[in-house]
Amino acid sequence: MGLGASAGRPRRFEVAGCCQAACFPTHDTEEIHRTAVVSGAVTSQDHDGKDSSGTIEASLTASWSRKSQTALENLPLCPKVGCSFAFLKSFASQGVKHSAAARLAKRVEERSSRLAMRGGSLVASTASSDAEPEMFTMGSICSNIIKPQTRKSRHSTVLRSGTLMSLEYDQIAQIADEVEEDQEMYSFAELAMEEGLKDSEGNPAFAQATHFVSHAWRYDFTSFVEALGNWLEVTGTPQEGTYFWVDAFVVNQHQGQEYPQEWWSTRFMQAVGEIGNTILVLEPWHDPVPFTRAWVIWELYCTSVTGARLHLTMRPQEMKNFNDTLVNSFEKVQTVLSNLDVSKSEAFHKVDQQMIHNEIKRTIGFTKLNELVQTRLLQWLMETARGRLVKMQQEIGLPSRREDPEKVKLLNDSHKLKGNLARMLRESGNVSEAEVCFRELFTELSTSKGASHLETLGCVNQLAVTLQKAGKNDEALTLHRDCLNRRVSLLGAVHADSLQSASNLAVLLSQQTPLSAKAFAEARELFLQAIRGREQTVGPDNVSTLYTVSNLAKHLSEAPPSLASTELLAEAEDLHRRAVQGLTDKLHEAHPLTLAAMHAQAVHWLTRVDMEAPSSPNSSSSTSPEHAGGSMVRQAMEQLRMVHTLRTEKLGRQHPDTTITEQALKACTQRLRRMRASKGVTFTSWAELSLEEYPELRTAAQFSEARVRLRQYGADRLLAELEGRGVVDLETKLLTTGMTPFNIFARIAAGIMVQSNMVEEQPKLGEFQKHFMIVCNRAECDEMWESRDPTWMGKASMSKRHRMLILKDLHWEWFNALTFGIVTDLEAGIAKLKDMREAAHLWVRAQSDWPSIDRVGLFMHIYAHCSVNAFHLHIVDLENVGPTFEKMLYKNLPLEMAISVLEAEAKELKELQET
Repeated sequence: MGLGASAGRPRRFEVAGCCQAACFPTHDTEEIHRTAVVSGAVTSQDHDGKDSSGTIEASLTASWSRKSQTALENLPLCPKVGCSFAFLKSFASQGVKHSAAARLAKRVEERSSRLAMRGGSLVASTASSDAEPEMFTMGSICSNIIKPQTRKSRHSTVLRSGTLMSLEYDQIAQIADEVEEDQEMYSFAELAMEEGLKDSEGNPAFAQATHFVSHAWRYDFTSFVEALGNWLEVTGTPQEGTYFWVDAFVVNQHQGQEYPQEWWSTRFMQAVGEIGNTILVLEPWHDPVPFTRAWVIWELYCTSVTGARLHLTMRPQEMKNFNDTLVNSFEKVQTVLSNLDVSKSEAFHKVDQQMIHNEIKRTIGFTKLNELVQTRLLQWLMETARGRLVKMQQEIGLPSRREDPEKVKLLNDSHKLKGNLARMLRESGNVSEAEVCFRELFTELSTSKGASHLETLGCVNQLAVTLQKAGKNDEALTLHRDCLNRRVSLLGAVHADSLQSASNLAVLLSQQTPLSAKAFAEARELFLQAIRGREQTVGPDNVSTLYTVSNLAKHLSEAPPSLASTELLAEAEDLHRRAVQGLTDKLHEAHPLTLAAMHAQAVHWLTRVDMEAPSSPNSSSSTSPEHAGGSMVRQAMEQLRMVHTLRTEKLGRQHPDTTITEQALKACTQRLRRMRASKGVTFTSWAELSLEEYPELRTAAQFSEARVRLRQYGADRLLAELEGRGVVDLETKLLTTGMTPFNIFARIAAGIMVQSNMVEEQPKLGEFQKHFMIVCNRAECDEMWESRDPTWMGKASMSKRHRMLILKDLHWEWFNALTFGIVTDLEAGIAKLKDMREAAHLWVRAQSDWPSIDRVGLFMHIYAHCSVNAFHLHIVDLENVGPTFEKMLYKNLPLEMAISVLEAEAKELKELQET
């Protein structure tokens, strides 16, 4: 856990080099500037107190911004110091060698009460005399080793002769007896750097941190170090020059003062972003402890918000266990992923937990954070599986005896791993790559084991399911029928594999469009056959049985019009209830199979509304079709919202299953809107209106129409909505830059957040840097620009080179091109858009690796199609566009079109005035 101490409280930070100005609030700007330079702080102040980093517009005079900046200046800086791996390794080996934790804990505890009486209570340990004698966790190290070593008085300096490792732990205990009343308390890193501590390789033991380490304090320290060593080896990162930010060594463990919430969301968050890399020690892999710790979740949140890279690691033995599971149990991997829910994280002190949870809820929310963590975890899982598969194939290619048992096992394991990797790809929505993988595996198995081998048939079944998801139904149907016939012939009709094929064939038949009566009947019989067989063999409450029940229920709900009846819907109702309840009990509500069943049940309720609503104009019922079933529509909407939230968290917003649920939600929304309209109720917000009336906003005509519609709707009403949501400050009419809501571009424009890798890009804007800034996407989003994985489409950068231009002027009129020129005048809006064009072109010309201006696109997203409520102009390399660019076409409005619309409005206005 990156921020807790042994008692679970956050510890006060100190700055490397013992810069006390960073530890206590001060108004001395010269001292702040000096401290910032020493600590590597992201915002530096010159001696006049003015910003010298080019991140805050000199003319920004809004009272809120001045107060906010002053408050930020008064917060102590967060150190960005790390320790070398050689140091950590030596520290761990010394701890094991001397078994210090138990011996020293007892001795420190015995003298803690005496020291408290002498004014030395800061040495008090939380260690217990009946502690496990061999415990060597971060907590015990903090209390029993680091704290005694980081007390300094006139007569003792702990890090004598610049080497920690020369000290025996008996000496440490002896030093503890030398404490005097004039002692000073330090972080380990401060003393180490002051004393010039070297690691076992002769390099500085502490230096500028390159990687922030997030972990649980209960981890065995030796295992923790092994995990970092494994990360170095797997990634090929050299030890020299790599320094890990480890809280126990960097944080002053003697201080118990808590920082205000603003410190965590500014100074600490900036430090995580400036370090730029976060390594999460993830153990045990099947139930990771860090995801249950609130402080770790906060660190992941900071990593996400600042765009730092997230790396995952574990010990070699844990990695072996994980690799074995990847080979043998896809279902277990899937279950682990579905169990992840960061909203359930806890802290030792509930006040810390509440602070963290409240901040996340009020900013990006747990749904988004879960999605981000899930996305990165899934990406890591697939990267690991690919890497392991490549290594296996290399080992298989080595010369050996033809019938070498180890090579035979390795070959079989590689087939299993490839199949599970393909399933992971498919379930993550990457159907095309999954298809390629399954076809390759089918060729390998057919060649080595034969077309009728059970493993080959298993691959055929999975390939058919994948083709089905890809929309290649004819080939999928052929494969499903062939696989079913072969399995029944080899294994019998009630074998689990045969029942699986029967169920899969039934699903495919039920999805035919249009669904014929013949296909409906065949699918229904196959579903019943699979259910009866599974009830007999694995039981009525088995997951496979229940999921087939759900599929049959869905099939009955979607019966063709000629066969649809209230009787079928009643039968389906009972089946849906059984499936959802059973899967929730056996798995949990967030498991993909449960979510599929819940989605199907909610859609079934909508079908019931259509079937049961009075349709005859002579009907005696006084309830109109629009009002009939209103409660059931709302029930369906509530369940679909939950499914959509969980699918977004577990699968990603762009996953096909999430998209399907989103479409069903829209259908519910339209039904309820019609109900409201029949009562004279209209749109409740501009966001609702614009998304409904303008599903696309990419042309001049669409943009022009939207601005006309806004004038009819009322700019004042839009402003009130933005104020109500906290996007715009009620008094200043400026975009808010706090944590609620979290507006990243507004925060960067105000200088509250800094993208360190963009600092050198600002001067390339020339005179325009007074008004604009260049910002970048997250590093991982840039890296994934070519990915067609649905997890990344819509999230990754739009091209190989993709930057954004943002405004420093935070007045609400300029939050989006939709409102440009509506509050002040059109000429001001036109001038601002043209200045953006010139600024963007000036910056592009200063780049050595960008194409010519005519091959660079400038696009904007119109509210409410934008993801951030602060103006940002997308600068896109049109020679190297990726799948996300295609995904965004419906809302990529070219800058030139926006200019033309405002110019046409200005011309029309002038003509009206002249007449």
